[in-house]
Amino acid sequence: MEAKFSEHELEDIMYGRKTDLAVILKNTVRDLIREHPFLCLALTLALGIALGAALTESRRIR
Repeated sequence: MEAKFSEHELEDIMYGRKTDLAVILKNTVRDLIREHPFLCLALTLALGIALGAALTESRRIR
């Protein structure tokens, strides 16, 4: 997987200028979704199930 950055973003990263972490994450996630859509779908489903189980368990404790 290769993240795609604009020329300006690459210069900021290479020369150590202040780089917005959100830009790097946005580009990486966008490329991950494009290259592996079913993996992202599976991870989203697993996260939803885990979150639902955690919320259900927290209701039982109260």
